Amino acid sequence: MKINAEITRKYSLGEVALLVMFAFGLLIAGLIVVRRSRIEMSEPVELPYSGLSLSVPAGPGWEREGSAGWSYATSNEFNLSRRLLVGNKIAAIVHCRYLLASPETDPEQVLTDRLAAATLQETRSGRIVNDVTVHWVQIVDTFLGVVALDHGRMLEIMVRAQADRPMADKVFRLIAESVVFESDEFISRGADFIRRFRSRGLGDIIQRQNAADSESIYVINDAMDKPAGFQIETFQKSAEGSDWSSVAVERMRSTVGPRDQIRRSHFECADDLDRFVWRTNRMSLQAARPIATEIELADDGAMHIRGATSLKELTWRPGDGAVAEILIDRIARAFLDAYANDALIDVIFADGAIIPAVISTVNVSGDTQNKWVAAYSVRVRFLHGRDTYVQSYFDFKKNLVGKVEKSQGVLYWHRSDRKTLAETFGNLERYPGPPSVGR
Repeated sequence: MKINAEITRKYSLGEVALLVMFAFGLLIAGLIVVRRSRIEMSEPVELPYSGLSLSVPAGPGWEREGSAGWSYATSNEFNLSRRLLVGNKIAAIVHCRYLLASPETDPEQVLTDRLAAATLQETRSGRIVNDVTVHWVQIVDTFLGVVALDHGRMLEIMVRAQADRPMADKVFRLIAESVVFESDEFISRGADFIRRFRSRGLGDIIQRQNAADSESIYVINDAMDKPAGFQIETFQKSAEGSDWSSVAVERMRSTVGPRDQIRRSHFECADDLDRFVWRTNRMSLQAARPIATEIELADDGAMHIRGATSLKELTWRPGDGAVAEILIDRIARAFLDAYANDALIDVIFADGAIIPAVISTVNVSGDTQNKWVAAYSVRVRFLHGRDTYVQSYFDFKKNLVGKVEKSQGVLYWHRSDRKTLAETFGNLERYPGPPSVGR
């Protein structure tokens, strides 16, 4: 008690608080110094179907953000993040991004644009050459590196350690030097398949179809075999007079139930798919107005996205294995004659998102989902989520007879006609969908 009274007389409460904070600050500084001088790195973290792996900090205090491995983020990228906690403070952040497409394919230009957008100036810059070449810049206590990979893909590495540049520098270099990349055979095979598909030309595909095949109608049932919606799609040559468009697709998909929604799409593309325009309106009972999105792939390879979730226009440059989702039925049919081995393609969706997918033929023998007694099947398995795919079924003449869509639940697509749709869903004229072929 005498000691406590003596301390109270000698120091005020405010001075005691300052002493405690000073001591805590010294403790944090000491911990950071220790961790900076001795940084443990993880085993290589591999991103499947990319040929890419790298190591991240894994010692005491380093925690993961989200999943332990790479995870798909919005739009077109996979992320891998770690952070260093000292007490309840974040002392450092590591964030790696694997981009399926970026605004530019030159690393130097990517860094220049990033600095200009943030109105920042670099402190230092350079290259780290190991298995790959990492172009990097330092902005105060942040290090940003960019790597150009095959088929238009990019790797970005960001390390930030507030008030501790030496640690940020060391962590960044350890990550950059750990990057291992080998050209992925699945990506190369998918790019080759899409190139062949484009070389055949969509106009040639239409030429070999009869008028009935140009309009496809599906009733979509849920897992209990109850109607959950329908889709009507027309696929034909563009109207005469277009200076570049060769093929026009009109699609209307209606989802019934609690999430009642109508989505209309208009798609036009050049014969070899090097240019397209895709406009989509999405309307639900809960929304006051439609959500409109427009995607335009220009002849210089830049894809511009307007609407969707961003207020500003986005620009990506898809790789040579990318294809619009609205053509997925034709892609699946072409794959039957193209490959016996799996391949990886990038699927561009109506909102501008790009999702990699493994496309493969599937043995229908013993397939319990084969409600159509189909002879052939092709599965497009998307890599952004667990067990998410679209599986198409074909008869002996390789005509599409049905599909299974697996996401949050299972949906069965059955070929149908307008008469059946009218009997199931009522008067179709109230749905603002595409007209019948020849109407």
